Amino acid sequence: MALPDTAKVTEELPAPLRAAVAPLRKVALGCATGAVLGLWLCVFALVHMLPVFQAQDLDGGIGILEYNLFTGYAPTLPGALLGLVWGFGTGFVFGWLLAGVRNFGLAVWVAIAGAKEQLRMDQEFLDEL
Repeated sequence: MALPDTAKVTEELPAPLRAAVAPLRKVALGCATGAVLGLWLCVFALVHMLPVFQAQDLDGGIGILEYNLFTGYAPTLPGALLGLVWGFGTGFVFGWLLAGVRNFGLAVWVAIAGAKEQLRMDQEFLDEL
């Protein structure tokens, strides 16, 4: 069974429900998630450049990101810019996948609901015969 086009289904719904079941744009959610994560990593590295963190030798969890996840990410200016790039790339992939999974789940749900409604209508028709 082919999955229905959710854009066509949303046109048939009342206005308040259209936004709830409208498909998400994968590139838009990817860019938004990437921008937020990239800025967060950049600011996180810049904050750890402050003398307060260096004087007390506080790692503050940046070591996990620096040594295990993102190559080149460090509490330095070039490291902060690399964190911006790494964060955008990672956030984009996660946001794109999240939108894709949500859209697929929504399409499956609409297909199941449509099939149930069609069966109900067929049952009522057959009962009338």
